[in-house]
Amino acid sequence: MAVGTNTYGSTGVYSDTLATSFGCDSIILTALTIDPLILGTITFSRDFCSDEAPVNFTALPLGGIWVGPGIDSTTGLFSPALAGAGTHTVIYIPNSPCPIPDSVTVQVFSTPVINFVATDELCDQNNGSIVLTIAGGTP
Repeated sequence: MAVGTNTYGSTGVYSDTLATSFGCDSIILTALTIDPLILGTITFSRDFCSDEAPVNFTALPLGGIWVGPGIDSTTGLFSPALAGAGTHTVIYIPNSPCPIPDSVTVQVFSTPVINFVATDELCDQNNGSIVLTIAGGTP
């Protein structure tokens, strides 16, 4: 922070004297507080299948805000079904005047649907069959 010709970079109380071109002096007292940078750190994340149960993400320091698809902004509860299949960015922002957010990339894989039709064998003729179809899913 600059006051007159002086620059201050740490918390403290500073006194500066300023003069006008007419010779009048002014004394300015500046109480300066510099808030520390607070680094957010996501401590739990992983990839999911779209049909998995919701899971709590965790981060430090506690009490920040979560941002992203499928995540509760207060609790960090991530729902793969709400997020949907795909690649998503989840961000954690610490509750601080000077936060440094953290982010992770989460992959939600679509769940395959498997159907089959079985035909029984007739009279030991080796003519039974199974027709299997797989739809959706992420390899």
